[in-house]
Amino acid sequence: MELPRSLALGDWVPQGFACYSGAITYVTEMEANVGNGQRLFLELPGWNGMLVRVRLNGQVAGAIAWPPYELDITDGLKPGRNFLEIELVSSRRNLLGPLHLSQKYPPRTGPDQFVTSGEEWSDGYVSVPYGLMEAPVLSVRAREHWDVK
Repeated sequence: MELPRSLALGDWVPQGFACYSGAITYVTEMEANVGNGQRLFLELPGWNGMLVRVRLNGQVAGAIAWPPYELDITDGLKPGRNFLEIELVSSRRNLLGPLHLSQKYPPRTGPDQFVTSGEEWSDGYVSVPYGLMEAPVLSVRAREHWDVK
C-alpha cells in the first residue's frame, strides 16, 4: 500500500497511518509582516501528540509540549517568504497497543490489558488520534503583551 503524499487537518489514523509510530512534519511557506517592537507567535489551538518541534527556515525555533501551546518564532524570521515546519511526534500506542482494549485512554497500561477476551476486549482496533486537529495560527503581538518584568 502506498503512503499518502499529504495529509489534511485531523487524525492521521484514517488517512493511512493506522499503526504509525514516529513523527510527521507539516510544511508551509508564509510571509510575515512584523513591525518594530512586535513579536510573531505560532499558536497550535488543536493537536494530538506527545511533542511538537518547530523549525523556521531550516533552523530550530523551539518545541511545544504544554499549555500555552504557542512559540515565539520572531527571531527566525527573514524578510519575504519564510519556510515553516511543524513536526508532530506521536507515541508507540497505535503500534504496540494495547490495540484491543476497549478503553481508549486507560489510566495505566500493564500486562493484564493485553488479553484476548473479557469485558475490556474489543474485536476492532482501538487507536488514539494523532495530528494537527486545527489549523495553526500566527499572531503578531506588541512587546508589552509578552514581556516579563
